[in-house]
Amino acid sequence: MRNSSKSAMSKGTHTYGYDDAGRLTSWTAPGGETTDYEWDASGNRVRAGEETFSYDARNRLTGSGDGDTWSYTPRGTLAQSVVDGVERTPEFDAFERMVASGDGTVEYGYDALGRVATRTEDEGLMAAAETSEFLYGGLEKNNPLAVLDSEGDALSSYGRDEAGELVSIADADQQPALAYLNNHTDLAATYTPQGTTTSSTAFSPFGETVASEGAADSLGFQSEWTDPVTGDVNMHARWYQPGTGRFASRDTMTLEPDPSVQLNRYTYGNGAPMRYRDPSGHFLVGSTGAAVGAGAATSIGLGTTMAIGLGLLGGVGVALAIGFVAYTAYNYYTSSSSSGFSNRPAYRPGMYSMYSGGGSSGGAGSGSGGGSGATATGSFTTTPYATPGYTGGRSWSPRTSVRPEPRRPVVPKVDPRKKILRKILNTPQPRPPIHNTVDQSDVDKARKKAEETVRNFRISMKT
Repeated sequence: MRNSSKSAMSKGTHTYGYDDAGRLTSWTAPGGETTDYEWDASGNRVRAGEETFSYDARNRLTGSGDGDTWSYTPRGTLAQSVVDGVERTPEFDAFERMVASGDGTVEYGYDALGRVATRTEDEGLMAAAETSEFLYGGLEKNNPLAVLDSEGDALSSYGRDEAGELVSIADADQQPALAYLNNHTDLAATYTPQGTTTSSTAFSPFGETVASEGAADSLGFQSEWTDPVTGDVNMHARWYQPGTGRFASRDTMTLEPDPSVQLNRYTYGNGAPMRYRDPSGHFLVGSTGAAVGAGAATSIGLGTTMAIGLGLLGGVGVALAIGFVAYTAYNYYTSSSSSGFSNRPAYRPGMYSMYSGGGSSGGAGSGSGGGSGATATGSFTTTPYATPGYTGGRSWSPRTSVRPEPRRPVVPKVDPRKKILRKILNTPQPRPPIHNTVDQSDVDKARKKAEETVRNFRISMKT
């Protein structure tokens, strides 16, 4: 084991170990239970705790020590899985998008940009199929803003910032709540503006739900939409299955072979799910780091009052110990009407200032509001929204004093599909090869027969 790292998450401290290739080798939960992981040379997870897995030469999962089996189509999409005796036969279209979950109840439709547009669930012979619609905030936005039922009523609605990151959530029959994301941008908890937790979820490193309190949320691992029937996570270009820690189809993009695990087109997060996330289903970005959630309370339970406020709020008197995303969410919520969430206020010059400190940030928020608050232990040494290939540097924090006006941070565009499609359409393609369906000897025979017929006709005319 090369090194270990710790991060404060719900219910205590989780400890992770890694090998020299940077792959996760152990996870110790707060209760002391340790899960060990083993990998082969191709980046396939061959052991997770007591369970073992086997793969074929193309890195496709084929079986487990518990008797589960998986099979694939020639295109590399999952054709059948039998897990714990339950069979699924998912179907994919020509663009390798899952159009049927394979359990006989759920089907998906997609828009021209490959985003999930509709979900149809067959609820049995005694009920009509229900179709829900996904709404997005423009052609270049991948994350949904709402999910509507067949009558046009909202099943779920999501508040997001300029980068598309989640700041609030309102599922059916639930009050709108602020979203608390952990280092990996998993939806770890929801809470009110007063800091009272309304729901919380703990995930394994690969996204399985290991504990939860309160109503289930429609978003979960990596704060992505999760199908309530299958548990599959929509990672846009592909569907991710937390139970195996793998995608249901191979990556259609070829990544650089450094590190070598990137040649494996099914493995999630280069085998290091706490260090990386996959916002598009094609390539990785680093997790948001200690700035998001590093100062969270070590126990997040239903009804718990979270420390949310900081001197950065201009003396409101609440000590915010949960990082930049929660601060953003607080501003978003308080700027909204009491009946729901409105659009986040437009950017104003001077809202942000450069910060490059390497130690703990934040502090006690005394302020005129009268609350002393708690010290924020999160470090702002990484950007809240990392770009591909990002290795560190300056980041953005709320402005606390008068300084020269900085440039507004650039929001990265993480999905190149539109650009790739335009390039394909504008690139002349070679003509396909011509394959003769008739042999030349047959052509010669037909020609000779026709000539003989003409010759005989001329002879008959002369006589």
